[in-house]
Amino acid sequence: ILMVLVVFDIMPRRRWIPGGVGIGLATGIKLTPAVFIIHLWLIGRRKDALVAIGTFATTVVLGFLVTPTPAWGYWTRLAGGDSGANPDAFGWIVNISIMSATQRFLGVDAGATVGLILSAVVVALSLAAAAVAHRQGQTLLALGTLGVASTLANPLAWIHHLVWVVLL
Repeated sequence: ILMVLVVFDIMPRRRWIPGGVGIGLATGIKLTPAVFIIHLWLIGRRKDALVAIGTFATTVVLGFLVTPTPAWGYWTRLAGGDSGANPDAFGWIVNISIMSATQRFLGVDAGATVGLILSAVVVALSLAAAAVAHRQGQTLLALGTLGVASTLANPLAWIHHLVWVVLL
């Protein structure tokens, strides 16, 4: 569902909703698609990026209105660096994230630091590559590359999160 929202938002087509709404909703469901807001900005669709930010912010406000206590708990934990993920999952071999891989090889503490740095580098490089691909008319390549990279840069990534390879 997240991939569909992103793809239909970015692909050229006749729009029945403003550009950016799909990515904003996807980001409201799971934070990972926020990287596509940056992508919108980099490819010059700044109005759509702002609409995506506004749509995402609306989902956050709605979350606070509908379920204030869980919303407050989620956002305060996240601001403190706790994603709410099971910390034991980082060592699981089925967690294919960069963070998990570095923690398996380097240990929990050193792996966390190296994992964060590597994840940031992967996202930055994939944003640059996606912008170039998009400008060359390779939109699906851009979205697939950025989707796979952002999935692997997440602290938790399971194989079913890699639906982005379908675009590649």
